[in-house]
Amino acid sequence: MAWLALAAALVLGACGADAEEPDDSVDTEPDSEVEVDEDASGEEDASADVGAFELLDWDAGDDVVASLHDGEWDGALPEVPEDDTLRVGVRVTDPDGGEVDLADTAHDLAVTFEDDADEIVTVEVDGDLVDLFGEVEGITRLQFQWLHDGEVRFETPAIRVVVDHFAGDYVAGREVLDPEPRLLFADADAPRAVVYDLIVEEELASFELQAPDPMVAASRSGGQVAVVSEADAGVAHVLDAGSWALGHGDHGHYYIDDPRLLDTLELATPTRSAHGPDRIAVSSAEDGTTMVIDELRSLQAGEVRADERTVGVAGHAAGAVPLPRGYVAAPWPANGETAADELALLDGEAPASTHECPELSALAPVPDGAIAACADRILVGALDEDDWQVREIALPDDVGAATELAGDIHQPMVAATDGQRLVIVDAQAAEIVADVELPTTAASAPHIDDDGWLLLVTDDGVLHQFDPATGERIASSQEAVSLEGGDGAPRPSVVGGRDRAYVSSPGDGTILEFATNDDLRLARTFEVGGAPAGLAYFGAMW
Repeated sequence: MAWLALAAALVLGACGADAEEPDDSVDTEPDSEVEVDEDASGEEDASADVGAFELLDWDAGDDVVASLHDGEWDGALPEVPEDDTLRVGVRVTDPDGGEVDLADTAHDLAVTFEDDADEIVTVEVDGDLVDLFGEVEGITRLQFQWLHDGEVRFETPAIRVVVDHFAGDYVAGREVLDPEPRLLFADADAPRAVVYDLIVEEELASFELQAPDPMVAASRSGGQVAVVSEADAGVAHVLDAGSWALGHGDHGHYYIDDPRLLDTLELATPTRSAHGPDRIAVSSAEDGTTMVIDELRSLQAGEVRADERTVGVAGHAAGAVPLPRGYVAAPWPANGETAADELALLDGEAPASTHECPELSALAPVPDGAIAACADRILVGALDEDDWQVREIALPDDVGAATELAGDIHQPMVAATDGQRLVIVDAQAAEIVADVELPTTAASAPHIDDDGWLLLVTDDGVLHQFDPATGERIASSQEAVSLEGGDGAPRPSVVGGRDRAYVSSPGDGTILEFATNDDLRLARTFEVGGAPAGLAYFGAMW
């Protein structure tokens, strides 16, 4: 398997037949270019100046990943992605526990590497931040130096740095040659959620719930985790569908495993789940609590690992969106009693920034930020390190408050709908690219698939395919899904991977597969029974 071969190559490169165990002891040799402070006896007295030396994963909200204890590293640096950056924070305290201000001009932070290490990783230092950029896959070692007035006051033992194309991805399970896509659907007739294999066309696993027709949320295809929320029961189930894809340049690697329930969260009226970069926010519409789940650590542990609990997000159906560095975008104010009228960037429980958004009605992730629908405008918030910028887009006069947003961290195109019209927004350019009148009232939420097509089901059961770059309707299905009438009837859901779209048909117990590369031709019909409603798709082709 490719990933095993990669791991073997890295191990062989670092541990050849004649390789020696790297020396992690403190290097007492003075740097040839920097004068080293010595005591009267002539021996270096650097360690006396340092109480603690800690390395932080800056993008994970300042989590301490490694620290020095008795001259040895406890912990390890996260792997550095190839062709990407790992940002590391450095925290130094003196023996009395006071933090050394590395941004002070009297202090400097330096990094030294083994020979030829710059072929594997390059480094930039800015105050207490170190950016490690993965040049090629491999292993090297580095040391950190703290300098005061140009003199080395402290030098750490060497710590290993691994550059890997799959850094930050979950690669357990069994690798397969071709994608093995799966659907997860929630049944509106029975309290169950089902993982369905689209290759062999059979049920792989069924998870018992407390009530029928829960809400289903998942990242776009390629991921493997879904959240199934039962608002009335006050629980949210975190499921691993067991099929996923990892990109490797111009191709993908595909993995499968047994579907499993990672955990069930107790949360008052969970109503929304949003997938951000490596994190999932599950929000309560009752008391405003939001659980921010670390997706990778949860998969590795086999149970939910929620590193952060953000309390005080507005008790609001729009939920919250996780962002890098532990930030969360959320409706505001946070009392749960009045309509939210601001978009907030939350740092922990407190707003670091707020922006006016009258009658905020929907919120969704976009690359590097979030998008919010207001009564008269769309807001696009972008986070660049700690810099949060919000841009406003005025809504056309004939568009009402958007009740649904189709947004994702993988692409800038976003669709907002008030049920009668589609407004397509380019979040990167912060502009409306199309305002489209629907043939009839929307029955499903809009969805943008892996090929970039915008898909939506109307209340006559017809699936429509739009080009989000122009708003042009490309095709409408000849066959319709079966919808139940009346208030409270289960809604259909539409999801898509490469060249295919899947639509739940709650009225007749089927899921329909349409060819998005062939005028929405009906390709297959899956007889799954019950009343399939909410859908999620896993294991896409790259």
